[in-house]
Amino acid sequence: MGKLGITTDVLNQKGSPALYQDLFGNIPAAGYTGRLFVSTDTNNLYRDNGSSWVQIAGSSGGSGVTSITGTANQVIASAATGAIVLSLPQNINSGASPTFAGITLSGLSSAGIVINNGSGVLSTTNGTGFVKISGGTISYDNSTYLTTAAASAAYQPLITLTTTGASGAATFTSNTLNVPAYTLAGLGGISLTALSASSPLSYNSGTGAFAIQVANTSQAGYLTATDWNTFNGKQAQINGTGFVKASGTTISYDNSTYVTLTAFSASSPLSYNNATGAFAIQVANTSQAGYLSQSDWNTFNSKQSTITLTTTGASGAASFISNTLNVPAYTLAGLGGISLTALSASSPLSYNSGTGAFAIQVANTSQAGYLTASDWNTFNGKQAQINGTGFVKASGTTISYDNSTYLTTAAAASTYLPLSGGTLTNVNNVLTISTGGAGGAAYQTFVNNGGTYTIGGDNSGGSLSGSSYAFYIAAPSGKSIVLGSALSGTSASFSSTVLSKGGGNVITADILAGASTLKGFTIQRNDVEKFNIGLDGSDNLAFINSSGTSVASVTSTGQATFANNITALTAFFSTLSVAGYTYTSSQTITAGYLIVYGSGGSAGQTLTLPAASGTNQQLFFKNLSSNSVTISRAGSDNLIALGTSTTSTTYTLAAGGQCGFVADGASKWVQQY
Repeated sequence: MGKLGITTDVLNQKGSPALYQDLFGNIPAAGYTGRLFVSTDTNNLYRDNGSSWVQIAGSSGGSGVTSITGTANQVIASAATGAIVLSLPQNINSGASPTFAGITLSGLSSAGIVINNGSGVLSTTNGTGFVKISGGTISYDNSTYLTTAAASAAYQPLITLTTTGASGAATFTSNTLNVPAYTLAGLGGISLTALSASSPLSYNSGTGAFAIQVANTSQAGYLTATDWNTFNGKQAQINGTGFVKASGTTISYDNSTYVTLTAFSASSPLSYNNATGAFAIQVANTSQAGYLSQSDWNTFNSKQSTITLTTTGASGAASFISNTLNVPAYTLAGLGGISLTALSASSPLSYNSGTGAFAIQVANTSQAGYLTASDWNTFNGKQAQINGTGFVKASGTTISYDNSTYLTTAAAASTYLPLSGGTLTNVNNVLTISTGGAGGAAYQTFVNNGGTYTIGGDNSGGSLSGSSYAFYIAAPSGKSIVLGSALSGTSASFSSTVLSKGGGNVITADILAGASTLKGFTIQRNDVEKFNIGLDGSDNLAFINSSGTSVASVTSTGQATFANNITALTAFFSTLSVAGYTYTSSQTITAGYLIVYGSGGSAGQTLTLPAASGTNQQLFFKNLSSNSVTISRAGSDNLIALGTSTTSTTYTLAAGGQCGFVADGASKWVQQY
C-alpha cells in the first residue's frame, strides 16, 4: 500500500495512490507519483509525476475523453458525452470491506510462510523447525527444545505471579512473585467514578475498564485483525498517467481516450459534481461509511498501547515505564540468599540439600533425638524426685518424705491431755471435758466463764433437743461463738448456731428480742464491729453496717435492693470531685479513668490526652460545665470517631455531654461512646 494523507483522500488503484480536491492554492507538495488533484476553483485536473504537478485536464490543458473501454458493471464510458461512470460490484474505499473469492499472487513462487515486510510487500520463507517472530521478521528456529519433564528437572521451576494486596513492594517467596494489584486509591490517584468515555469508547465506573467497539459499516471503532487482513489484501497501488480502467481484477491506466466531466458519477460514500468535476467522500461515523476524520484518528491513536512484560535484573522492585512492566527474574543470589547446598546438619539432625528439608530423628535406647509425645507421657508419669529427712510415706502411686516430728507413746502420755478423760486447768476459771452419755453418743462439755458449752455428734446424749445433728457446737443462752482469731471482746449475741445441717451448710438462729435484724455473721477489726451479714424480719439476706442499718438486701428470688440506688449515676457524676481528675482549665492528662470538666470551667479550654502508646488505657469524660471543651490528641496520635474509621486530631465535648476513649497501645484513641 502507498502512503496516504488522512484528510479527504480517495484510495485508487494501479499507480494512483490518492485523489484530492481543494482550492488550487492548497495543492500539496509533489512527491507521490500517480496522485490526482482536482482544483475546485479552476476546474483543472493535475497529476503528480513524482517531482511536480502536471495539468492533464481542464480549461487550459488536455481534451475531453472521446472513448474508453472497460468491463461491464465496472467502468462505463460514453464517447458522445465524455461521461465515465464508475460502477463497481462492491465498495473499495478505505472504510469498506470488499470480499474476493480468491486472489493469486504470482510473485510468490515458492511454498512456505507468507510474510509482510512492513511496507505491504509480501514474500515467502521456508525451512524446518519452529517459526519465530522478532519484531517484523519471521524466520525458522532450528533450536533444540526440552520437554516439560526435562525442563522441570534441569531448570528453575516456573515463577507464579500473584497480585495479593493493593500497595507496598513486590515480594518473591517460594517461586511465587507477588506484585500487589495496585489501585488508584492506593497510589493516590483519582476514583473510578471520575472517569468517563464517549463513543466509540465505553467505560465501566464500577470496574474501571475501558472498551472500544469494533469498526464496521455502521459504527466507528477499532480495526479487527480480520478487517486489517481484508484491507491489506486489496488491490495494490497503481502508477501511470490517464484515466483508470478495470479488466477483471486488474486495474490500470488508459491514456487513449477522455470523456467530459458530465460523464462521471459516483455512489455512496463518494459524491460527484459534474459541473466542477470534483469528487468528494463523506466522513465515516456510526451510521455511514466514509473516510476517517482527523479527530477520529487522534481518538483511535490515543488508545492504550499494548503493555510489554520484561524480566530484566535479578533483584529490586518491579517497575512500569512507557507501557513496559519489568518484574526482575529474582534469584537467590540477587536477593542475597544462599543455595541449598551451602547448608548442612549433624546428628541428631539430618539435611536434604536437594529439597532444603531439615529433619530430626526420634530418641531411643541407642540414639539421641527428639522426645515423642508417647515417651513424654511415659516419663512425665514416673515418680517425681523426693528429697528430705524422715519417714518415707506412700499415698496411692506417690512416694514422699514425711518430715513430721513423732512422739513415742510414753512421751505423748506425759505431754498431752488424753482425748478420753482428763482435766485441763488454769484457762479462764476451770475447763472440764467429759465424754459419754445416754445411748453411747460421743460428746464433750466444758465450762468457762460460768457457762456450759457442748461439742458433740448426734444429740441423743447432749444438751440439745430436737432433730439429730451430725456435729454441733452449742453455747449457753446469751453467749456467742466466734470463728476466727483471738478476740478480747464479744460479738453480737444470738441463741444458737448449727453448722452442716441436713447435708448443706446453713446458719440457724433467732432474732434477738427488740431487734429487727438478725446479725448472723459479724466482721470485726481489732475487736471493733465493722459489718454484719444475717436475715432481716422478712427472711431476706441482709447486709448491716456497724450502726445496725441495712445497706443492702437480697430476696429469695434474687432481687437486690441498695440503700444508694445505682440509677443515681448522673448525680454521682455531677457531685464527683476527685483531686487530680477534675479540671476547670486546659490541662495535659497524665493518669486516671474518669476525667471531669468541672462546673467552673470556662469556654475555649482544651484537655490533651496522654500518648496512646505503651498501654491500653481508658479515659471517660463528663462535662459538667456550661461550656464545650476540646479533647485533643498528643503529638501525632489520631482520634477515631465512634463507629467509623475516620481520624481527627480533636473532639468537641458539648456542655453536659459525656464520652469515652480507649487507647490501642500504639498511636490511636478509639471513641467508645
